[in-house]
Amino acid sequence: MGISATTDEPLSTQFSPFRGRPPTTCPSLLRPDPPPGTDEPIGDDQVRLRYEFAVVPAPLLPRFMVRTFSLIDQMKLWQRGAILRYSNARARVWTTAEERYLFATVAGPTSDRAELLEIVRGILAELFDEYRDLKVIEQRWYDGQWVPRQTLEKFGVLEPERRDAGSAREDDE
Repeated sequence: MGISATTDEPLSTQFSPFRGRPPTTCPSLLRPDPPPGTDEPIGDDQVRLRYEFAVVPAPLLPRFMVRTFSLIDQMKLWQRGAILRYSNARARVWTTAEERYLFATVAGPTSDRAELLEIVRGILAELFDEYRDLKVIEQRWYDGQWVPRQTLEKFGVLEPERRDAGSAREDDE
């Protein structure tokens, strides 16, 4: 196994069990609690998302971290989450201890926030599509409560997004 020491952590969070294969994030090597500076971004410019599952698939967040590794802000990651930075926008993506929800909060100037939000949602959508029969409901914090995206689209709060014919989510039904 290619586990190595780094200056930031006692053991690298990346390993490759097979030669010639890309590295994978090993959650058990990450710190269990969020490091300093990983609070949820706050402010009027934030967008808060929540994805609801019966149970969050165990490898979902580590796979998300691998795909967004270049955006992780100064190695601010832990077993249940990570802080991403894209231009002047910042995102916190994490799961809860009861493993029913995955949250993503993105904040920053409008265009940077929109791009980072698109990156986060796009990668999560790709990951969701890799699971057979995964039931997921995307919700957005709106007017003091969690509201399914489909409902916000129906009432004109959000623009309807284009959906591929092959990717059906629970909130599409």
